[in-house]
Amino acid sequence: MGLQGDGEVAINDLMGAVQAALHGCDVPFRVLREATQFEVESFADQGVVLVNDRAGFDALWEALPEVGYSPTLSFEQCTVAFVFDGFKPIGGNRVQVDSVRESGDGLAFNAISQSPGGGCSGPSGVNQPVQVLVLPKFPDETIARLRSTSRPGPCCRTCCEK
Repeated sequence: MGLQGDGEVAINDLMGAVQAALHGCDVPFRVLREATQFEVESFADQGVVLVNDRAGFDALWEALPEVGYSPTLSFEQCTVAFVFDGFKPIGGNRVQVDSVRESGDGLAFNAISQSPGGGCSGPSGVNQPVQVLVLPKFPDETIARLRSTSRPGPCCRTCCEK
C-alpha cells in the first residue's frame, strides 16, 4: 500500500532534494567579459577567484585590457567569478566556462581551454586567458574548483594561408 496525497508529494520532494544534493545543481551564470591578456603574476595558474565586494572586483577588473567601464553590479545579490586559464606560451588561447554546479562545500566550474588550431602558430607573445562571470550570491567562504578540458580550436583562414 503506497502513500497518497500530501504524503506522496512530500516524499517526491524529499527524493528530489536528495538527488540534487548527491549530484549538485546547475548554477546559472552570464558572461560579463572575456580577455586573452591578464598579466597579473599572482594568477599565473589555472583557477577561479570568487569576488563578493566592489573593491575586490575593481582591482581585478582594472587588470583586464581595454576595460573602459566598470559595470553596475549589486554584490548583495551576486558573486563574480574570474576564471583563469594560466599563462600560455603563445597567443590565441581562450577559456570558456560551459557549466557551473554546486558541489559539496563549493562550486565546480567546467571549462574548455582552447588553443590555436592545428597548423596555426597563433599571435606571438604570452597570454593569460580569463573569463569573468556573474553568478547568484554565494558566501565568502565558498570554495571554487576548476576542471578544464583542453581542445584545439579551428584553424582560421588568415593564420593558415601560405
